Amino acid sequence: MKKIIMLFVLILFTAITTKPVFATDNIIPVTNNSTLYYSPSLNLWSITPKTKDKIKITKRDYKYYINQKLAFTLKSDFNFISNNQFATVDNNTLKFYALNYDNSTFLPQEMSPNQVQTLFKDIKVIPISQFENQIYKIKREPFKTETYLLVNDTAQDFTGYRFSPTSVQRTPIKGIFLARNSNTIRFRKESDNLKQEYFLTITIKNDQEKMPKNKPVDIKRYPHNQYPIFSQPELNYKLLNANY
Repeated sequence: MKKIIMLFVLILFTAITTKPVFATDNIIPVTNNSTLYYSPSLNLWSITPKTKDKIKITKRDYKYYINQKLAFTLKSDFNFISNNQFATVDNNTLKFYALNYDNSTFLPQEMSPNQVQTLFKDIKVIPISQFENQIYKIKREPFKTETYLLVNDTAQDFTGYRFSPTSVQRTPIKGIFLARNSNTIRFRKESDNLKQEYFLTITIKNDQEKMPKNKPVDIKRYPHNQYPIFSQPELNYKLLNANY
């Protein structure tokens, strides 16, 4: 009976301390048939009109339309609005892009890890360049779940990669993972040999535990995949002069 009570307390404590990844973040997913508004004067994105010079954009599948005309296409994995910015992520490269407005057209621009951090106030960004010998060490507070996000600031490609164990990843953004307890997480191709494959290791320890020393691993580099997530028609619409 005592064991059952202890198990119940542990489950209840986990439920209280573990929050959904996007629970307190101002993340607004851009789903199919969404309507967005961009304000050139304030340089902000929203799901409701904010200014008179608003540009209304509708999404259908991967295509975005202005006045029922195709403005651009985003073949990315997850699009969202956060901190008044429109952002998109490519899960094959773990890179984020902001959609900027320039000379009456929209163009994507790769975001730095610091810029990505402004989108996620409750998630800590880890640049891939900060791994040493493909190892990153995390010290966490005991009994506290923390959320992290891998952002690629290198030329490495991560097509087909996933976290092991898979239970640490619960969002459509592949680089986000949960650090719940002391363990080792690997980010690798599922079917490949660890000794031959380029993979990342994340070591999670509580504050009072000793961290293991980094051990060099054999590295097999993969060429960077230029993943084309963005395209637009040759016609450059005069968006500011249109009637919305």
